[in-house]
Parts: sequence; structure tokens; C-alpha cells
Amino acid sequence: MVRNYETAELYNRQLSLRSYGLRPWLKMMADRRLNEFVAEKHYERCLLERAFVAFANACRKEIYAREETALRQFRRRLLEKSFGAWVKVRTMCLPQ
Repeated sequence: MVRNYETAELYNRQLSLRSYGLRPWLKMMADRRLNEFVAEKHYERCLLERAFVAFANACRKEIYAREETALRQFRRRLLEKSFGAWVKVRTMCLPQ
């Protein structure tokens, strides 16, 4: 009977060490490290997205400004050419 008690006590002790001892703690630490890694990657991705959106908006504004400048320049050159052609035709049509 004493032998069975000692065996049961040893079994319970080993079971409690397995259930509440080092292995579960190590697993919890590994899970924590994994969660920290995933959280860090998520944070970095969010920062990159924010930076990219800001960069994309700045590029879009710059492209819009350049297109407006080019359009104004084109219209001005078109007007100058048209006026120059009109003056040339007018001077050709005028009696001398």
C-alpha cells in the first residue's frame, strides 16, 4: 500500500511538473515571442503604408502641378503661333 502511495505521489508530481512546470512556461514564452514578432511586422507594414500614402499624395500633387504648368505653356505657345500666323496672313492680305 505504501508503495502504491509513493508511486501515485511520484506520478502526480511528474504530472503537475508537466502540466504546470517548465514546458508550459517555455511554450508561453515562445508564443509571446511569436506574438511580438507578428505585432512588430504589422506595425512596420502600417508605417510603410502611411509613408507610402503620404508619398503617393505628394507625387500626385507634384504631377498635377507639372501638368498644369505644361498645359499653360502649351496654350501660350499655341496662342503665340496662332497670333503669329494671323499677323502673317493679315499682312499678306493687306494691299500694299
